[in-house]
Amino acid sequence: MTPQSGALLAALGSLALAVAAMPQFRTEYAAVLFSRLPESQQLSELAQGGVSLPASVRAERIVLRACEDVLRSPQAMFQPQETRAALTVSCHDLATAALRRAPVSSWAHLALAASVATDAEFAQAVVLSQATGGHEGELAQRRFALAADRIATAGPELGNAFAADIVVLAQTGVGTAQLARRYTAYPELREVITAAIERAPEQAQRAFIAAVRRSGS
Repeated sequence: MTPQSGALLAALGSLALAVAAMPQFRTEYAAVLFSRLPESQQLSELAQGGVSLPASVRAERIVLRACEDVLRSPQAMFQPQETRAALTVSCHDLATAALRRAPVSSWAHLALAASVATDAEFAQAVVLSQATGGHEGELAQRRFALAADRIATAGPELGNAFAADIVVLAQTGVGTAQLARRYTAYPELREVITAAIERAPEQAQRAFIAAVRRSGS
């Protein structure tokens, strides 16, 4: 093989790789563009089924995070029933596809929790999200916000996952503030939050008490 033919083969090989990677690049780039859209446009894209699951973990997280955000948004609540149903199905399908690819994806379990129909499915998805991503602060914040309204009727597994997330939140400034706001605004959550806070490190307990006092409770 001459140097010229070797260089030609290398160039052709690089070109073939670039062509093969183009579909993946398009879906990754589309996910980035999607993340920059206003929430109303994200809602529309999801409801129309126009969002594909990207290949990379980072881009997949962008899509799954948007699903959870949009499903819980006030805009979604005021959409026609048909639009809300289409949005839920789209996000459910994206979460299910992500879990087929990676059953331990805590973000996919979270998006699934936001899109399932029954309390049992919701509890299972939240518990699995906590089990696979229990120490990640943003996930704990999102699970806490998602599950707080259902915790009064929760079974022991969901209750334990909820308490574990409270312990994680109590060890961050943002999380402590979130807990203090909920504690102040929702008296029905106080017993649950207090019991979980008692499992947190002493410094976190003191920070929580100070945050509640600042809130006026």
